[in-house]
Amino acid sequence: MAKKKRRRAKDVKAIGEFVIAFSQLEYVIRVVFQLMLGLASEQAEIVLANYDFAALCRAMGAFVRTLPEKDELALKRFDKLINECLRINTERVRLVHGTWHIVGAPFICPAIRSRAPNISRRMRIS
Repeated sequence: MAKKKRRRAKDVKAIGEFVIAFSQLEYVIRVVFQLMLGLASEQAEIVLANYDFAALCRAMGAFVRTLPEKDELALKRFDKLINECLRINTERVRLVHGTWHIVGAPFICPAIRSRAPNISRRMRIS
């Protein structure tokens, strides 16, 4: 029983660390986009308030393509970065908004079993 509790505590900690890291990623993307747009903080709060993470990434990508000076290699790297951010967001949505089931001590949540290496294989989301 103590082993299950330690595993559960470790899993909960891994989930919390992921959520905090994602929050920091979203903050950085918002600030970078704000700077790209040349907005003051108060203006950015108004303009970007209704953008969820995916919309923010897509808007930033569209904006970058309108810039007059484009470096094709930099654009490819930027696209790769944005796509990775969107992939991470998909995992975050599953993790945060999925239905969690507790069976015994560990969580049972089917969808993230193989995708989140720091989370126990017994933790799954549906």
